[in-house]
Amino acid sequence: MAKDILSVLTETVQDACAASAHLVDAHAARLILAPICANWRALTADLAEFVETGLVAPGEGTEMALSEFTLTVTTARDSYVTDLVDLHLDLLADDSGPVARLVLYGVPGNWASKTRQSSLNALAKLLRRQLATLRDAPQMLGAQMLVLIEHLVDLDNSAASPALVGLLRILSGHNPSRAQVIALQIAGLVDSPAHKAPSTVFAVTEAGRSLLHASGLAGWTEASISPAQPQATAPAAPAPQHPPDGDVPPFAKLRVMARDFLIAETNGTNQLLYRQPAMPEWRWLTHSSADGWTAVAAEIIQADIDILTEYVGMHLIRRRDLPTEEVAEAYELMGKILWLRLDECGVEMRLDENPWQRLEVNRDISLKERAIAAVLALQTQGKISAESAARDWAKRMAHAAQITPYMAIAAQ
Repeated sequence: MAKDILSVLTETVQDACAASAHLVDAHAARLILAPICANWRALTADLAEFVETGLVAPGEGTEMALSEFTLTVTTARDSYVTDLVDLHLDLLADDSGPVARLVLYGVPGNWASKTRQSSLNALAKLLRRQLATLRDAPQMLGAQMLVLIEHLVDLDNSAASPALVGLLRILSGHNPSRAQVIALQIAGLVDSPAHKAPSTVFAVTEAGRSLLHASGLAGWTEASISPAQPQATAPAAPAPQHPPDGDVPPFAKLRVMARDFLIAETNGTNQLLYRQPAMPEWRWLTHSSADGWTAVAAEIIQADIDILTEYVGMHLIRRRDLPTEEVAEAYELMGKILWLRLDECGVEMRLDENPWQRLEVNRDISLKERAIAAVLALQTQGKISAESAARDWAKRMAHAAQITPYMAIAAQ
């Protein structure tokens, strides 16, 4: 497998540390980092010999100026040789102080010739550039790929999906469009709680973090994004922090996945709210009618419906045609055969030809509910995976949503 660019950068950091130690005849070199970047955390795992976290003050010593860096010279630690020193060189800093420091241990006291000072300064510049690149690599790579795709789209409009372009815009430090955010939400890569006030912050989901990590973009595994707001002819009114109290007249009814939701709009803004007919509390929607009712339906499905349970309940098939010598029911889901039986203590399930296993499932519920609960228990154990299929199914359900005008008199 080809190395990714972050692995190559990690190796060059190691080479620069080793070259610095060799230059001044140091017994050891350590790169000490503040844990502010996931890529740096990966660096500490890959290069434990050279890298550690936890910056502390170097202690009392003498400051020595290189051409571009300040060097602190201290008495060598853990050494019985009196003419050895340790060199502490701060490479990167932010407003709170240094975040990356190179420490060279056990350096001969007479190391500081002009040639060595000049060479150490050059190596420190190289190491500083490598660390900054390692920190910013996801943003740089995202920007380069985004430019390539934008040029390609000029030749072929279907060359890139909204989800891909949106993800690259996140990586490059730009705000994705509304359509791109919707595509990312439907794909399960970003999330935003719809029950709170309209939010402009979308957190990357576990699936998104896994995808980025598998792609070698570890620095963005804990990213969050702030998508651009839709342009309007007039400034939008500030969004309230809580759904309004009292009656809000709904103007539409949205039906999706055999459920009805009432849709309302706040006065003077295009902010939408929704609720189920039997529930008094309104909830905010981050999408508006201008985004399309498919996007609105997708957000409601994500926020209000247990997609996995619904998918299993819809697609779990009772297989009465399969012969068995045991008192057990057979079901099929995604091409897998699942056997379910009761014993004196509870519920047992077998997947295909695997052994029976006990599940923490209530035996006193209905047969269908018991089968669904058993499948979900296997999903939790990682023995069956239906999440991706459930997300794809939810996308199709969002496209099938029906929106009709709502009149309170007719509803009564």
